[in-house]
Amino acid sequence: MLPKPYYQDDAVTIYHADCREILPKLTNVDLIPTSPPYNCRKSYPSGDEWNWSEYYLWMLEVLNGCYSSMRDGGVLALNVPGVIRWQADHTYADSWTTYDSNYHTHRNGKQVIGKGRVEPLGFKLYLMMQEIDFHIREPIIWVKGSNGNAIASDYKMGCDSDPYMRPVHEFISQLSPQYMFTAIPTTPSILPSLQYMGVSKCH
Repeated sequence: MLPKPYYQDDAVTIYHADCREILPKLTNVDLIPTSPPYNCRKSYPSGDEWNWSEYYLWMLEVLNGCYSSMRDGGVLALNVPGVIRWQADHTYADSWTTYDSNYHTHRNGKQVIGKGRVEPLGFKLYLMMQEIDFHIREPIIWVKGSNGNAIASDYKMGCDSDPYMRPVHEFISQLSPQYMFTAIPTTPSILPSLQYMGVSKCH
């Protein structure tokens, strides 16, 4: 049984809850657009620091829940960056896929051992979606910016011995249960009947 809606009118119903509790109670959903936390220490009330192994297990549970609630031919659209740059101050900095525990470097004026590069978040989740159902669609590349200009979140480029590039885009990976060649109808007479659900971790 679904909980009491957080908001409801003739056009939309919104539930404020953990998506893992709501998804099993829904069926025949046409479209699920979602952008989960990126595990990069954003200031969410529920936190945003996970061991990456635990994070992927959580995302697998979420993706399976999305998949089970959708109608055949529906679309799951998952928005995440392709990679997350390594963060030395992350509680689980040594859980990054690219973390090298034997790398000797300097940090804050001190000699330290251990350094990572990136976590291939978008790529791993895309492969996870493919394992759930091979009917994946072409990913959409969302170029961030305005007035036709691509803009990164900041302009830091590292140092001469360790430069890095700031991505100006994110992925929108798509999956369709069972088949992928029938588009969702978009005529005005049909659109109001479409079931829509945006899911995220409860913040």
